[in-house]
Amino acid sequence: MASLGKLSNSMISITNENTLALLNVNIDFALVRCDPSPEYSKVGSALTLKRKHEAENGALHSIACKLGFLFHEMLPNTPKLHRAYGTRISEILARPGINPEGTKNDGPFRDFVGADCTSIWAAATSGPASISMLFLACMLARAWDAKTTTSIWVELIDERKKQIWAQVDANKIVHPHSLAASRQDLSRADLASWDASVRSWLRRADAAMVSRATQLQLVAKNLSIPYWSAGSTFERVMMNWTRSMEMVEKLLSNIPQEASTRAVLVAISSWHLYPDLLVFQEKARKIPFTDELFPTSGILSTGLEYKGPVDNVTQWSLSLSHFRYYGHPVLVQSENNQDRVPARKLWVAALGVIFRQWEVSYSKFDDAVAWFRVLGNVLRRSNKADCAELSWLMHLCNAAATVVGAAGELNDGGLIKYGWRRAKPFLGHDHVAMRNPFFGLRNPYVVTSLTKSSEIDCGIEYLRGIALHIGLRPNEAVHKVEYRHPSLIARSSKKRKAPMDEATPNKGYTTSTINHASDAIGCFRLMSRACIPPVEWLMSLRALELVTCLYDAFDAATVSLRILDRSILKANWLPDFFRDIYNLNSITTTPVATYLAKMRLAETFSCIALFESGHLDIAPDQMNQVLALCSEDSIFVASVMLCDPGTKPSNNVQVRHLIGNVGHSGMVLMVSPIAPRIRAVGHNPELVAHRPYDDDKKDSFGGTSLHLSFTTWKMPLDWEDTGAIDQSIFIVESVVSVQDNGQWVADIDVLDMVENYPDIVEEFLCDQDCDTASPESTQDIVSIDSWEELLDPPPCAAVFRAVDNWPARLAAVCIIVQQSKGHCAAIIQGGKLCLSCLRSLYSDPEPHLPDLIIN
Repeated sequence: MASLGKLSNSMISITNENTLALLNVNIDFALVRCDPSPEYSKVGSALTLKRKHEAENGALHSIACKLGFLFHEMLPNTPKLHRAYGTRISEILARPGINPEGTKNDGPFRDFVGADCTSIWAAATSGPASISMLFLACMLARAWDAKTTTSIWVELIDERKKQIWAQVDANKIVHPHSLAASRQDLSRADLASWDASVRSWLRRADAAMVSRATQLQLVAKNLSIPYWSAGSTFERVMMNWTRSMEMVEKLLSNIPQEASTRAVLVAISSWHLYPDLLVFQEKARKIPFTDELFPTSGILSTGLEYKGPVDNVTQWSLSLSHFRYYGHPVLVQSENNQDRVPARKLWVAALGVIFRQWEVSYSKFDDAVAWFRVLGNVLRRSNKADCAELSWLMHLCNAAATVVGAAGELNDGGLIKYGWRRAKPFLGHDHVAMRNPFFGLRNPYVVTSLTKSSEIDCGIEYLRGIALHIGLRPNEAVHKVEYRHPSLIARSSKKRKAPMDEATPNKGYTTSTINHASDAIGCFRLMSRACIPPVEWLMSLRALELVTCLYDAFDAATVSLRILDRSILKANWLPDFFRDIYNLNSITTTPVATYLAKMRLAETFSCIALFESGHLDIAPDQMNQVLALCSEDSIFVASVMLCDPGTKPSNNVQVRHLIGNVGHSGMVLMVSPIAPRIRAVGHNPELVAHRPYDDDKKDSFGGTSLHLSFTTWKMPLDWEDTGAIDQSIFIVESVVSVQDNGQWVADIDVLDMVENYPDIVEEFLCDQDCDTASPESTQDIVSIDSWEELLDPPPCAAVFRAVDNWPARLAAVCIIVQQSKGHCAAIIQGGKLCLSCLRSLYSDPEPHLPDLIIN
């Protein structure tokens, strides 16, 4: 850095002609490094070795340097903002669960686990100008999707280079850093990777600052102030960005500011710096965020100036000429609905969908939510709360119970309203629901009857309630029932009028009561049917249950609210048994955990891709070879890659969720190479001992580890192609390598192993002396204690000794499957290896042992 500084100083003092001549010197920006300020020191220590190397020496470091050098002349001086940002990042990284450390249990993904703050460290080690460029990257990632953001970056860089060379042509002095950077190439792929790292970080930081972030979001949604909209696309972005930096710098300097542009709200949201707000709407209201980084007088006032039309003022509009391969510039608007929520929050939005169909107005939401809460309490007091038939209803009741705060206000009222406004297609367009609002349960006698423990008692209680309501006296009842319709209720001979409701149609009745228990059950059941929602709704709610059950296994994963724009029943991931309307009875009576266990891995990945993105509805047939999926800060991995071979997941979920990022842009579908390589067998006889097996349980493969890398093969998945230059989803060839003390052994395809599993032998329940009773049981059996001994197998049965070492056992099974020897191998799952019992197990056509035993 010092030598570069000397070169820069000498270049500034000379004329433009000489400067242009010196520009033929090719500067490697990956070698340009500076010491970060102390506030950022914890970022470096929080990175994995792989990410730290990338941030200091790799492509991201080079990108940060190039951007900083290219734009540094246009940047305001904001030292307080730089320091505050570094302090906030360090604070976020220190919070529990935000930056988990990879462990052996994460297998080949160990180096990719944790918060991806690679872009931050790359900027911090590239200089203050690069940190300012990071601020812009965060703002763009907050406001736009990845494809649009990449196009904006291309537009900004192209225009900035034009400006620099226009100055050169006009014989004006240009800073040599700017000139040097203007000659550098910044590809779309580079910019997409830079953006991907920033997006991954934003998700982690949002999770850490969820309370303040939600509060700011609610304020922003209710304000009608515009973005800076004058000038070209370049001028708009630069103005919104630089003014936001200047404003926050002044706030940090204890100087109150007034937000004249909406961009400052995007800025403080994406930088996770929260000054106190003074909001002027109907009246002035102070909203304290108590952010200790801001002094007491550093208050941001907003909502004062703008008096113009309110249409689209909350969206950032730009015209992009680098968005499509062909055509006129494309007008794009920022995404205001990029909110993500835990999967269970979708039930809160579903309440809004239901309220819309029932024509419940905003003003009645409190009453409708209270109704669901009471219904849930009634069901919990009965024995019906845990039955599969009503599980969908309990989800709705539980959602209603979670949205009410201590003071009785609706905490998620905005999400219910969002569902009411935006999620109409989510449960389908079946308007039959309008005929039966509140599931026919407005009748108080129906609700009371549900507290009983059996259908008989429910039916009797229901009839008693109706009889009491109409004033039926005991001497008017007989012990035989004759009803013309199963839902007709006892009525006096004087034709007293029954209450009008969905469950009690206005029919004529005769004086009657119950003769058999089956009559009460029958009456309780057209009543029950009156409570069942339309078929499309019911199947949609059961499908939502299946998604909820899946995501319950993913502790920190969230879903996109964009999913509410489409029908859940029309999604490609949905298993065939959920699509058949004739299976309705089975679907409503079977626990969703049973269906989750039946889902194929490809269907699970298809479901995750849709709910992670909100719009990528990929057919499972296109996911058959996918071993892992990565999007922003989440990696979803096939469970078979992270456990002992043959182990079944305890929660019926075939996928594990890891917090991390693999460094590729967009949604990444990882697939194995078609023919993974295996190390060739050497010719050194000293490497292969094949000693006789001595019945010793041990792990001879402690130096074995699994590693993930990527080839250069990366193919965009043709998804709703609209001529856009950038894509949202990619298939990436991913290599899982087996290493032994740093030496490469083989590349493995775990999914191929799943298709060709060896035998799984559970623990033998035999006598402890079973082996000793058969001295010949260990004859002609050798031990395999090295990878060379496995790759060069013996002509007899052998025991691969890797007790309690799942990576080595997994690797061994994959290798023998790839060598087409999986049919003659057995895996011992725990317990003692009894060779006599194993020989008995393989007694057909005669007693023998598998060629390879994984113990």
